[in-house]
Amino acid sequence: MANEWPTISRGAQRENFSQYVLQDPTIRSLSLDGRVVTRRGPRPILYGFSFSLRMLTAADKESLEQFQLDLRVGGETFTWEDTRPGTSTAGTGGSYTVRLAEPMIFDLDGEGSYYRTDVRLNQEPES
Repeated sequence: MANEWPTISRGAQRENFSQYVLQDPTIRSLSLDGRVVTRRGPRPILYGFSFSLRMLTAADKESLEQFQLDLRVGGETFTWEDTRPGTSTAGTGGSYTVRLAEPMIFDLDGEGSYYRTDVRLNQEPES
């Protein structure tokens, strides 16, 4: 895959990280006696990720904006590495194929010499 998350400056800070299941794959049905019966669904469990990037330089902002344009926002997938300590998922090393779930919006951060943005990513099924 040609698209990979761009390298941004070391001074940028990642905050408010969340990982969540995108869609519950469990199959539920109501039995004749009123109990809910559940079983494992056929779909894989896919994750969503959200985090804020703060203290972005103007060059970081330009790089992320160009990356977003190249991907047509959520139109194309890319490789993203979860770099949090201790995050290795089922032998993948924390590497995911994802799409941007929504456009990144950039705001001024702090005294106005840096930028911030919120990032939302949705994992794609393996092909």
